[in-house]
Amino acid sequence: MAGSTVQLWDYWFILRKRKFMILATIAVVMFIVVLVNLLQKPIYSASCDLILEVNQPTRILSSSSNQTTSSALDSVFFDTQAKLMQSSFFAGLVADELVKNRAELPDYLKNTEKSQLTGLSKALISIPSLGSARIMRITVENYDPKLAALLANTIAKIYIKYTQESQASSSQNTLVVLMQKLEELSSASQVYGENHPIMIALKAKKKELEDRLIAKGEIAKPETEETLNSHGSSTEAIKDKIILSYNPKASEELYQILLKKLQELDVTRDVSAYNIRIIEQAIASSKPARPNKRLNVIIGLLMGFVMGTGLAFFREYLDTTIKTVEELKNSFNLPVLGMIPSIDSGNAKPKSTAQLFWDRLTGKNKKIVDTVKNEVTDELKFQVHRLASAEQLKAPIAEAYRTLRTNLQFIQVDKPLKTLLITSSIRGEGKTTTSVNLGIILAQTGKKILIVDTDLRRPRIHKAFHTGREVGLTNLLLGESCLEDVVIQTDVPNLTILPCGPLPPNPAELISSERMKKLIKYMESKYDMVLFDSPPLVAVTDAALLSADVDGIILVVEAGALPRELFKQGLERLTNVKANILGGVLNNVNLQKGSQYYYYYHYYHYDYASADKA
Repeated sequence: MAGSTVQLWDYWFILRKRKFMILATIAVVMFIVVLVNLLQKPIYSASCDLILEVNQPTRILSSSSNQTTSSALDSVFFDTQAKLMQSSFFAGLVADELVKNRAELPDYLKNTEKSQLTGLSKALISIPSLGSARIMRITVENYDPKLAALLANTIAKIYIKYTQESQASSSQNTLVVLMQKLEELSSASQVYGENHPIMIALKAKKKELEDRLIAKGEIAKPETEETLNSHGSSTEAIKDKIILSYNPKASEELYQILLKKLQELDVTRDVSAYNIRIIEQAIASSKPARPNKRLNVIIGLLMGFVMGTGLAFFREYLDTTIKTVEELKNSFNLPVLGMIPSIDSGNAKPKSTAQLFWDRLTGKNKKIVDTVKNEVTDELKFQVHRLASAEQLKAPIAEAYRTLRTNLQFIQVDKPLKTLLITSSIRGEGKTTTSVNLGIILAQTGKKILIVDTDLRRPRIHKAFHTGREVGLTNLLLGESCLEDVVIQTDVPNLTILPCGPLPPNPAELISSERMKKLIKYMESKYDMVLFDSPPLVAVTDAALLSADVDGIILVVEAGALPRELFKQGLERLTNVKANILGGVLNNVNLQKGSQYYYYYHYYHYDYASADKA
């Protein structure tokens, strides 16, 4: 349960982190939706409802006709009628009606050819059935609401007329068939006798074919069987007529039945199997069916949010930087000694979303601790951190360094740490800042602390304390000075720094020299703890060379800035020389309200303040 809670929080923080991407996506989608709503031409819909009513006196030839009428009123029937009304034939009938009544057409269609009206009638019809209520709705859509209503009503009118004419024609055909039957019945007994030669000849032919098949002992061939069936069917047809003569009573009964059917048909031939009538005519609508602007806006908002969220998670998936303590622990099995908040998240009041958005647009929210771009930025950064550590003792950033100090004290209880190497995988992650502020925090305990600038390529320690680097470490390694002559006492009690000195042409050789090893031993004897600020691991080998001569190494990682692959490369350089890696420090963590570590730090700050008062 706890694991799933953490995962849900992670999703929430991703959404907060990428909120500007989500908002931008929603804005783009909504712009498109508004544009479509403005540019899309309104489409109007008009519907005419028909009802089908079944008539009862329609049984003409057999009792199954009632079942036929009933079964016609199902979904198959509606599908058939829909196809009929959408056919070219039916569209032609509608076009003929429109041509006859051109006066009812809009002015722009009064001179339109029949072929164009046919296409118009065919293209815009939809006929959905309204459930099982035997109601059919004819719906027409058009840019002109009056034309849509006219087409719907005309289609309904033509459909009713066509259906009535079709049923009347069917009744007439049935009447003709019945009359022919009666004529056959009345004359059959006079035409054929019981021993009529045709009947005798057909029977003889059938017997001959059967005998031939039996004599051959074969199953009937297809052509023979076809011949037999042909003669047989003829025989049966004539036999029926002969039976009429042979059985006068049966003939008379059949004659009376057919006569009765004929009389019924004569009475009901003008009555349809079912009546179709209009129950609601189509009227011109003042409100367009499409576009539904309100629905489009709602869908646009949902689509924008879904797309923006998808982009946010996809961007997070592509982001391979180290962002959390859990990544350091789980991915690299590296203990985390501390989390250092960014400069502007320790004391500043959390900004609103509007303020953050405006700062991002104007570029004012660019943090000076993100990258080291020039010397002015470095000086400002170190000065702010120094003040936060030395003067604002209750600030979260000072508490973070005190936590780091406490963790270091308990790492090696049996053998206290005397020399620490502070480095990072690449430049700009805050290793020099960490060295300076950790030195200040350690000095506040009363211990004598020395910070040594071993970055012989891009030295920074002297800038943090506004001093020069005319003499320093390189002078000691070249034997030009002694330690006491080149160290500088800072305005922080118990804190001394050793600048880099002149930049040498061979930094790696000086760092790995025997004189450097002896100097480290001498520093241990003079100070309670010595901090070495070194170059980045991936760029040069200086830190790896120096790691063998110190008690432990701290790896500084800037949250959300260092790709995992680069950190892995730096870590491998240290493990290859069997360096004593004490752990990592996650630097530049965002503590503004709503961030991933905000609640943790504020709880910690309250707890720490309470302990101090006690």
